[in-house]
Amino acid sequence: MNELKAPGCGHRGSSFLVIVGMMIVLWIASIWFQQKLYEQTEPFYDSVSYHEKVFRVMTRTQTEGIKGGWDEAVFGANTVFLPMFVAIFASPFAAPGRWFGVCFQIAELGVFLYFVDTFLCRIWKLELGRRAMVLVSFLALGCLYYTNGGMADFRMDLSLALLYG
Repeated sequence: MNELKAPGCGHRGSSFLVIVGMMIVLWIASIWFQQKLYEQTEPFYDSVSYHEKVFRVMTRTQTEGIKGGWDEAVFGANTVFLPMFVAIFASPFAAPGRWFGVCFQIAELGVFLYFVDTFLCRIWKLELGRRAMVLVSFLALGCLYYTNGGMADFRMDLSLALLYG
């Protein structure tokens, strides 16, 4: 079984730290870019309905408990379930607002990068430095920073691209 292990892949903690570091950098950059963008233009949200539905789920969970949030997530007029499901369990320690959607998409990007790293490690057998270079290149994709559909705009387009290819 050891012959299937690539060199440097036995220590998953190091690549996990690289991915967590990249997520922190992206989170800080996202805050900075949004601040600069909104200094010059008013925010336009194509995703108001997603924000509103997450707000409803989180508010009902905070006021009526998990059953109220579950009822809103399942029986409300939602077209997607995963963000609403996460909102139920995030509502005790997170305030309802648009930052939930941004943080949710950053977490999805982290999951995507983790699986890309696993692929590069196990299939292509790349060392950590080369894998990190490939992973950092994903942060240069223009679609992450689009005003409409990027990390700052909580829509399912980016989510579907990151989670399902």
